[in-house]
Amino acid sequence: MPHGRLGGLSEYFDCIPHYLFRTSSPRSSGTTTKTFIASAAVKHHLDQSDILGRYWEEAVEMLKSHLLWQNHTDDNLMSWTNSFLFAAQHAIRREATDRPASTPESIYISILDTRKVPRGTFLPAVALLQAYNIESTGKLRHDYYYGEYVSQGRLSSDTIITTTLDKLIAYGLYRLYPPFAEVSERSRLCLRVLQLRETFTDTPKEPTNEEIKIAETISVGCFLHIDIRPVIMMTLLSLKPRYRLEPRILEAFKDNCWGKKRQFTDMMHDVHAHTQRERQIERATRDAAKPPKEIFDLTNFLDQLHLTRDRFDADQSGSNTSIMSERVDDEETYQKDMQDVNTGITIKKILPPSPKTMMIEMMEEEEEEQQRALDQIEDCYEETRPWLVNPVGTYNCLLWQSRMCRAY
Repeated sequence: MPHGRLGGLSEYFDCIPHYLFRTSSPRSSGTTTKTFIASAAVKHHLDQSDILGRYWEEAVEMLKSHLLWQNHTDDNLMSWTNSFLFAAQHAIRREATDRPASTPESIYISILDTRKVPRGTFLPAVALLQAYNIESTGKLRHDYYYGEYVSQGRLSSDTIITTTLDKLIAYGLYRLYPPFAEVSERSRLCLRVLQLRETFTDTPKEPTNEEIKIAETISVGCFLHIDIRPVIMMTLLSLKPRYRLEPRILEAFKDNCWGKKRQFTDMMHDVHAHTQRERQIERATRDAAKPPKEIFDLTNFLDQLHLTRDRFDADQSGSNTSIMSERVDDEETYQKDMQDVNTGITIKKILPPSPKTMMIEMMEEEEEEQQRALDQIEDCYEETRPWLVNPVGTYNCLLWQSRMCRAY
C-alpha cells in the first residue's frame, strides 16, 4: 500500500471506473497485441519496479515524460481513458499524424473490465501529478489529464478485449457518429474532444432504429466476447446525450438476449445528468417563490422532466408510487381546501412540497436505485464470471514487480 507522502493515493484504488479504454499504434511506446499489453520497460527488459517504490526524483521524471509522450524506453507506465470518445478520436489522430504512417488495421482500441484485475492496478493520472507535487502548468496542466488512468508493467489477454480502427470504421463508426469522419479535424485530440463534448448539454434524443442497428453491428462484428457487447453498444449510443433506461435500447437488449434487463439497464447513464440536474434545481428554486396558484403548473412541469429516471415510473403502483401520485393527492387536497374557502369554512390549506424539495427527493431516490442496481450487478457478476488469478502490476510500494515479471 502507498505510504508516507504518497499514502493518500490508496483512497483512489476504489474510485476506478468499471471500464477503461486504451488506444495504441505501432508508434506507441510499449507493446499492444491481441494477447497482451506491456510497457516500454517490459519490451526493452528494463526496470519494471513499482513507481511508488522508486526514488522521488526518478518517479517524477518517469511520470512527466510518460504524460508528455516522450516515449522513453525505460517508461514502465501505460495510459488508459474512461472515455470511448477520447479513445476513438485518439485512434483517428494516430492514423492522420503517425510518422511513419500507421494503417487503420494496426491501430488498436482495447477495453478492459477493471473489476477483473487486482485492486491497485490503476491510479488516476491527476492524483499522481498532485501526489508528486508536479505543478499544473503548460502541457502538464492537470485538467488535461482528467479521465486518464495509469497502469504499469504488463496486462494479460484474459483482462483485455481488443479491436482495430479499420473494423470499427467498416462496421459503421463514421455513420453512427459523423463528426469522427470530418477530415479537417482528424489531427486534433484534446481540443477536438472538448468541442464534441459540448453537445452533451443538449436535450437527450431517442436513438433512431438505424443508430441502434449500427451500434449492434459494431458490438457484434468487432467484439467476439458476448459479455462486452452490451457495454460496447451502450458506449456507442452514448456518444450522443441519451436518457437512462431508454425504452428503445432496452428493447434492443431484449432482442439480443443480453442478460437480464435489470442487469444492463442500470448501466445506462445520462451523460450530462449532473449539468441537467443543476440547471433544473436552479429553475425549481427560482420558481419556488411564485404565488401558490402557480405551484401546480410548476409541479406539472417537473413531472414532465425525465431527470435520467425510469420512464416507466408512471406505471408503478402501490408503495412505490412516484411523486406524480403525491402531486395528485396534494392537488385534490388543494381543490377541497378551495371549496371549503368558497363555502365560508375556515381551514388551513395544505400546499404541496416545494419544488426544490421534490427535486432533491427524486435525486436521493435515484441514487439509492443506482446503488441497489450496482450491488445486484456485482452479485450477478460474481455468480456467473470467475475472477482472474493471473497477477498484474499493481501500485503497492513493494519492489516485487521485477521479480514477478521474470515469471512471464
